[in-house]
Amino acid sequence: MGKSSKILNSFKGDSCFSFVSDLILVVTGINHILRTYQMPSQSDVIHASDPFFRCENFAQAFLKSLPYATGAFLNNMPLVCGGIRYIYNKIDMSYTTEIESGCYSFGSEDPVVKMSVPRYGAAGILIENGKSLWVTGGTNVELHRSTDFIQLDPPLAQPGPDLPVAMGEHCLIQLKNGTFLMIGGGGKK
Repeated sequence: MGKSSKILNSFKGDSCFSFVSDLILVVTGINHILRTYQMPSQSDVIHASDPFFRCENFAQAFLKSLPYATGAFLNNMPLVCGGIRYIYNKIDMSYTTEIESGCYSFGSEDPVVKMSVPRYGAAGILIENGKSLWVTGGTNVELHRSTDFIQLDPPLAQPGPDLPVAMGEHCLIQLKNGTFLMIGGGGKK
């Protein structure tokens, strides 16, 4: 049994994971309505057929405030990769930011794996029947063409093929014929 399976087993009593196939992982963002970038909203897990369902234990045990991260349920485990980490300075009550290269899952302050580059605004999509997360593009000062394949059992991050153009804040879908389509976002050659 791999590390992710052991961690998931420790949460078996949590009703949140009795129906993983019906859960949606909502990765953190920024509250533009309040026009503040200091307090990123928390990631959440919701049930597809019940908009009022929340995974309380999940949010307390795991979720990082990483705006502009990407993520998915990988091997039935929630995984959040990249994003912007806000670091609060208690002395002058200010925030600094750090671009994240780690991928986080349950119960660990340390990343499960690290991507080849720090990135935020990347797109992620499950591949290989949900066994791998393909993280594409994103930015860290410059837009990236690079990609990473992430898996949890065993924990591993491997560089993938470069995108045709550097791309960030885009969406990625897989078509029925197996090809991938990037939509939206910004890019450059």
